[in-house]
Amino acid sequence: MKKYEDVAKQLDEKIPRDLVATRSNGNFSLSYLEGWHVIDRLNQVFGNLKWSYDIEELKLVNEGKNAKGAFTASYIARVRLTVPNFKDTPKEEAMYYGSGTTYEDVGFGNGMDRYDAGKPHELATKEAVTDGLKRCAKNLGMSMGLALYDKTQENVDDGTKTKSTPKPKDVRANPVLTGNKSKGTADPKATIGLINSTFRAVEAKRVKLEPDPKAYAKAYIQKNFKVNKVAELNATQATEFLTHLQTLIA
Repeated sequence: MKKYEDVAKQLDEKIPRDLVATRSNGNFSLSYLEGWHVIDRLNQVFGNLKWSYDIEELKLVNEGKNAKGAFTASYIARVRLTVPNFKDTPKEEAMYYGSGTTYEDVGFGNGMDRYDAGKPHELATKEAVTDGLKRCAKNLGMSMGLALYDKTQENVDDGTKTKSTPKPKDVRANPVLTGNKSKGTADPKATIGLINSTFRAVEAKRVKLEPDPKAYAKAYIQKNFKVNKVAELNATQATEFLTHLQTLIA
């Protein structure tokens, strides 16, 4: 069994810089850990079957359409994370799996889809729950995301390289994908390459696309964009499809 000191040391390890993601929020840049990494870290420290979380509340706070006519939805989730406790045994202080220690926090999620009014609710609820879980986990130690709340980020290790799940490129900042901006065209080869790399990242995070990735892509673009091939997507459609795939691994 693991001793308390061993687990505490793992929880307070520095975060490798290559695992820290960023996003813009107005004039600010925010650092965060992706949901898959926090879940993987919980599995590493406590064991795959030794921790759990509950969705205490899931509340719709807004739904409608944006200025471009796309369906939108926003949710707040209240999540409770439970991790193993420790107790004294005759030989050592060891982990046990009774009632556990709980942490509770809230998360927020947004969803958007141009054609399907239900899809934003799916995307927003997933994002809100994942965000709530991550906010709970940060209470456990530096390696769970607490290090990123320190502006100096002294517990983020710039010299550490970690084998991590491949990340898809940020399609919103890719100049090749946008092709001819005046015509809104996309480079077919660049589009297919980015989508394939995104599918690999989705698969690496064990997200199953039914019945398989190719069939999933075909069905999605036929339904949402009325085309039959990825190469036929224009720049706006390709960016929207890739953004949709990236939400699956957020």
